[in-house]
Amino acid sequence: MYTIAPDAMNTTTAYRWYERFRNGDQSLKDDHRSGRPTQIDLGELKQAIESDPKLSTLNLASTFGCTDRNIRYIFNRFGFVNKLSGWSPHDLNQDQLQKRIDICNDFISFRHTFNWLNNLITGDILYNLITGIG
Repeated sequence: MYTIAPDAMNTTTAYRWYERFRNGDQSLKDDHRSGRPTQIDLGELKQAIESDPKLSTLNLASTFGCTDRNIRYIFNRFGFVNKLSGWSPHDLNQDQLQKRIDICNDFISFRHTFNWLNNLITGDILYNLITGIG
């Protein structure tokens, strides 16, 4: 869908508001929802995930009395991502960043010093017969 501006509402929201106005609801307030909003102690949640990054969102949700969707939303706000079944901060420290740069530089220099195309192994027998490799 195309919008007029990046901060304009999407088409589905516009249809929903149109339907409300057409049915006579001129109020701009949200409808009352059942239940009460969940109060989660963010400090306690952050401490729990930092002490054991392998905790699942379902486990944390049952501990804090909310849904796993809420836990995932809060983790995204904290900047945590799920890597290898554990929650960790998304930002790299300086050592991790330097290690990635060094590995990339090694790969770049490896490409120039090693003729990798002649050592490429494929499972295609026809390719091997045509090129004489294998």
